[in-house]
Amino acid sequence: MAKTKICILAPFEHLAYSPTVLNLYDALATDFEVEIISIESTIFSRLTDRKVHYISRKKKGAEKLYYKIFKKIGGLAQKAQNYQEFLMLNRVGKVAQKQAYTTYIAVDWEALWIAQQHGFSQVHFLSLELTESLYEARCDKNNLKSVFIQRQDRYDYVFKGIKHPTFLVQNAPTFVPIDIPAREEKNTLLFCGTASRGFGAPLALNLVEKYPQYNVHFKGTIYDEIRTQIYTQHIDAYYHGNIILDTAYIAEKDMLDFIKKFRIGLCFYDMRYKEFDNFNYQTAPSGKLFKYLAAGVPVIGSDIAGLSYIKEYEAGILLQKPTAENIHHAIETIEKNYDFYVQNALKIAKKFSFAESIEPYLHFLKNS
Repeated sequence: MAKTKICILAPFEHLAYSPTVLNLYDALATDFEVEIISIESTIFSRLTDRKVHYISRKKKGAEKLYYKIFKKIGGLAQKAQNYQEFLMLNRVGKVAQKQAYTTYIAVDWEALWIAQQHGFSQVHFLSLELTESLYEARCDKNNLKSVFIQRQDRYDYVFKGIKHPTFLVQNAPTFVPIDIPAREEKNTLLFCGTASRGFGAPLALNLVEKYPQYNVHFKGTIYDEIRTQIYTQHIDAYYHGNIILDTAYIAEKDMLDFIKKFRIGLCFYDMRYKEFDNFNYQTAPSGKLFKYLAAGVPVIGSDIAGLSYIKEYEAGILLQKPTAENIHHAIETIEKNYDFYVQNALKIAKKFSFAESIEPYLHFLKNS
């Protein structure tokens, strides 16, 4: 019997760094034929171990002419507000028509808008980001088969009384019992994910500048603004090895082995920046947080609702003011009772394990 064909529509460039989408793909692959439609990127790594149709953003003369002509006649061109939108609609539609998917999982608002404009049947919504989107108001929030989201407060914020079959799944890896290795290097802190000002990279740089006994290992994408700050303000610390820039891509399946070598992980959201001072980041579904926890790595982070599990389970220290002095004090506090924090980190990781949390959702899709 042929498997049901599911398309995960994820029209963003950072697919390789979206653990929820990748974990969902792997969970679905046992019982479904799964493919992803995403966007080509010149910045982020391209996946080769999963079936992905990458859509190019490059303009094509014939396509642009088609858009101009049919903008006045009808069809997809009239549904788009500009050529870039038409490009996405047209190219996604061509892939969808060729592959004849049965079910669609639309990741965030642009994907949902694309799916609804095409009139795809069996559209399920997967919410990752709640940042302001021009597409949200253009989507029909009532016309959904289900909603996959991280927390109830995030669902209530978006849907305001609309009832859907809802599945709460955190942005967490599947829990696997591990042996905690000897972590001899006490003074090297891990900063996973995107290094930008909003994600608190300057806070980590200030720490090594004021307390040179510490090193920070940045693992992931480094924004140009942070590289400039390092090379202009922290060049001595960089050359002395206090700042390690590591942008090599590691597959999700190998991240645990990498992270578990470190003693403490950093997870900040700097609300001083307007673009971060919003509900989305206040309730942040932080993927790196749960990676740290799955590796038994205590966390020092921002005191926000999205990271509240750290405080609730005593798996690290949350700071209202993450100054260099306060981070230093948090490190000392964790080191005084290190094994206690490690075990509590593993408790959270087990509670929110992806494989167990996703089971009701998989059952629902099988029976939809």
